[in-house]
Amino acid sequence: MILDLRSPLPREECVRRLRSKVGTAWDGATVIGSVGENSFRLRKRIFYRNSFQASLSGKLIDDNGETRLHCRVGLHPFVTAFLAVWIGVVLIGCIAMIVSLASGAIPANQWPQAAIPFLMLAGGFAILKVGQYLSRDEADFLVDFLRKTLEARDSQSLGG
Repeated sequence: MILDLRSPLPREECVRRLRSKVGTAWDGATVIGSVGENSFRLRKRIFYRNSFQASLSGKLIDDNGETRLHCRVGLHPFVTAFLAVWIGVVLIGCIAMIVSLASGAIPANQWPQAAIPFLMLAGGFAILKVGQYLSRDEADFLVDFLRKTLEARDSQSLGG
């Protein structure tokens, strides 16, 4: 999901406020991540591992004394790339298995092993869906955090 927010605050104040509220992995802050001069990456602190957790990244853009925040909420880019490669490799295995079964290259007593790539594909999608379910409210939480911290509103609601 991509969204644009507008804060009435100058970019420097937005950076200051974000840095004061965003923690690291080692402190007790509710939102953790990194804040640079022109960009940020945030995620909600959770006390378990979830690679499919929502991540909010954004750019801080000066705009006539205000700040426009161009944000993207979704999976971390590394997780997205890993999933694309992993699912692609497993799909190739599934196609190879279908071709082998259709051509008779696999004897009937080895058909149970032929199901492995299909089970891997189903398992991958199941893990993705469970991870997304566990993080179902995090995108809204992160956007609300930005709105409250930076007094930001949707750009469309301000006529922009």
